[in-house]
Amino acid sequence: MQGEVLGYNTSLCFFGNMIGPILGGFISAQFGYSAVFISTSLLLLLSGILMVIAKSRYPELATNRH
Repeated sequence: MQGEVLGYNTSLCFFGNMIGPILGGFISAQFGYSAVFISTSLLLLLSGILMVIAKSRYPELATNRH
């Protein structure tokens, strides 16, 4: 299972590396450079909120199991 999750993680990272510059260029062309930083900040904030919610909802999965 860990190998499968690692494969998904790697695939999505490469997908983000391909889509990110294209989407950032589109946003900056349409709305200006500051819109790129604002949208990135909002995505980072949303990710942080989702991580806090997931950690509080599933605390047993947030522990280190080596």
